[in-house]
Amino acid sequence: MSGDKQNTYYIFIMKKLLSAFSLLLASTAALAQGARDFKFNEVFVSQPQSDSIQQASYVDEYGQRSSWIEIENTSYSTHNIRNCFITINPAVLDESMPAPEREKLMSMIPAGDPRTNVGPKQRITFFADGNTNRGSLHLNFSLPTDKAFTLYLYDGNRLSARGASISRFKLGTQERGRVAGGRRCQRNTRLAQSGL
Repeated sequence: MSGDKQNTYYIFIMKKLLSAFSLLLASTAALAQGARDFKFNEVFVSQPQSDSIQQASYVDEYGQRSSWIEIENTSYSTHNIRNCFITINPAVLDESMPAPEREKLMSMIPAGDPRTNVGPKQRITFFADGNTNRGSLHLNFSLPTDKAFTLYLYDGNRLSARGASISRFKLGTQERGRVAGGRRCQRNTRLAQSGL
């Protein structure tokens, strides 16, 4: 190749690589932005001995009532919550824990279910019943009824103790039934079954 042709070819290759890198960077940023738009909205902690509280619970696909967690897409765009993780295990905050070990302590929201595609300002409800065999909206843990706990929502694309936490929701020992934004929910009227 002559010098001019070689320079032209080199410039052509560099432009292609720069375009590909820019596209990759933009798509990664868009995916991360979508995950950050999810926030815990409301939590229901089931108390089997309390019929009035139990009646406020949603009914799952199997006709069962259990504790549930509602997550809101706070953006004006549709985002998929697949591959995010939910947990109540505080051990995930240990920065020295390898990501594969941390992942074992959390419930992953699986891909492939169209219900995990959450519209703008919409909500999705997950059942905290410890029965993942009931479907993608069921988590691998139950919510404690006798002690305080914190819910953690993690971005599965950035799974580390420091960088991936999207949302936290802390409940005290006295907060049971429906709790919204950290406070007991006053309304006991119609319950929208988002995500079902």
